Amino acid sequence: MNGFVATGAGVVSNQLIALTRSFASPFVASGALLVLAYVVIKASCTENYGGGGGASGFGNTDPFQLKRLAHA
Repeated sequence: MNGFVATGAGVVSNQLIALTRSFASPFVASGALLVLAYVVIKASCTENYGGGGGASGFGNTDPFQLKRLAHA
């Protein structure tokens, strides 16, 4: 599958170069697709932060979790 995607990307890149006569157009297109992917992922995915608590009892007051590392 990876080979097919790479081949398709190469063909599309060559077509963009032929259409715009600029070797920079595939890079601009990749940036636009990256922004589009960000928007789609941001809109469709929700983050699961959990219910809090946990078995350790230390809570979220230690941002680097040093207490958990000290007791491990």
